[in-house]
Amino acid sequence: MKIIQKLNKHFGQIKKGGILVIIKKIKSLIILVLQIPIYLLSIPTVIIIRLIRPWFLIRWQGINSSRIGHFASETELYCCEIESGINKPKQNFIDLFYLAKTITCNKQLEKMWKRKIKILPHFIMYPLFVFNRFLNNFFKGGDFHEIGTNTNQDRDVHNLLEKYHTHTEKDTDPYFFYCRDIIKAYESSLNQ
Repeated sequence: MKIIQKLNKHFGQIKKGGILVIIKKIKSLIILVLQIPIYLLSIPTVIIIRLIRPWFLIRWQGINSSRIGHFASETELYCCEIESGINKPKQNFIDLFYLAKTITCNKQLEKMWKRKIKILPHFIMYPLFVFNRFLNNFFKGGDFHEIGTNTNQDRDVHNLLEKYHTHTEKDTDPYFFYCRDIIKAYESSLNQ
């Protein structure tokens, strides 16, 4: 019964939207079919990652990259917390990130963060995240592999931003300095 309802919904959308909707639906179907092997490969990958956890911990988390405030502040707070030892495992570990949304609000900030933390493609990391969550329903211990949010999401309750340097400020990309100089010139013109 539910399948018939879903099919009727799709046919209704096609009648309403025409050829553009058909093209979008075909594109979505192709993407879905291409993702099946990646999801199948994530099964043994997550099992291996869980088995090696006593010796080496691999953690992952999506970064909210669709809003500049979240993209900049939450990622900066993560870097500060790791530097101060908060939310940092005692064993050897690697933290992997993926952009949670397909749209990035600021491409330059994305480039700068990619130089500071390991950001992998969404289509690789998200299936690991999903399958790990699925395994948690049957076997506990998958929470160790999720970095989680900062201590208090995007609020700096430990006053870390004053204690530590801004991690993107250490960026050596010439384009960064060019943009910074433009912003400083603009700010000085506003103060006059």
